[in-house]
Amino acid sequence: MAYVMRDNDGKVLGAKVIKELHIDKRIYSAKVLRAALRNDPNTRLVRCLSMLGLDKNITVIEAGVCDGHLIRKILKYIPSVNIHAFEPNRDCYESLQKDETLSQVSFYNYGLGALDGSGELHITDKFQYSSQLRPNSYYKDVKRAGVLNKYKAGGLNTIDTCSFRIIRGDDFMRQKNISQVDLLSVNTQGTEYYILRGFHSSISGGSVKCIKIEVDLSKRYIDDDIDIADICSYLSKFGYRIFDILLCKDLYPAGLAMLDILFVHRSVDIER
Repeated sequence: MAYVMRDNDGKVLGAKVIKELHIDKRIYSAKVLRAALRNDPNTRLVRCLSMLGLDKNITVIEAGVCDGHLIRKILKYIPSVNIHAFEPNRDCYESLQKDETLSQVSFYNYGLGALDGSGELHITDKFQYSSQLRPNSYYKDVKRAGVLNKYKAGGLNTIDTCSFRIIRGDDFMRQKNISQVDLLSVNTQGTEYYILRGFHSSISGGSVKCIKIEVDLSKRYIDDDIDIADICSYLSKFGYRIFDILLCKDLYPAGLAMLDILFVHRSVDIER
């Protein structure tokens, strides 16, 4: 990692590459530091699962696989894992299907939701921002104080659309005879709450043990009217509480833009 020295005006005085930091009798490598600063959510997630005793023989459902970063991390560190991965973007889905390192993963070229049916995927210039919700293409013009707007290049611009099938999570679990999901990961750019509602029976019954969910605080999508309070309120009714903040994307110089939150059910939670 690089250590950058600046003066009081922010001017760079010099830089030095260091291998590790020693702080309060702890040693931080670059990898460990990124996880500690909540900039490496997948490494932090694997550690959380290990603390919860969910580090082998687990079942994972991921909605919004994108390029597969999460499932690659899980396959690397957790043995005997059964992964069901949903990705409605056909190009992403076909690329993942061809990857021999992911041959043990079951991929599905459709999405999850609150109701069975169909939806329309807005495919953006940067494919990771594609969503069932309409992206706010004007976001690139936002000029709020303190915002480092990385979307100025037009990454949220819709370049294509495609229809896709939607299935409820409860129905999918029933079809596949899945009695327990150890990790449900939902990162679908604004529709996360509705996907949780599709797992209502499984969540209310405690069959889903951990839920990793992205919470977008920057409102990059039109009609994104769900707030973090809605998600917390819904899950807390069924015995879930926050275990960790896996990712924290900051505004500059202060403020929050996005969070990845890990909720755990009381049946697997540990004393804090």
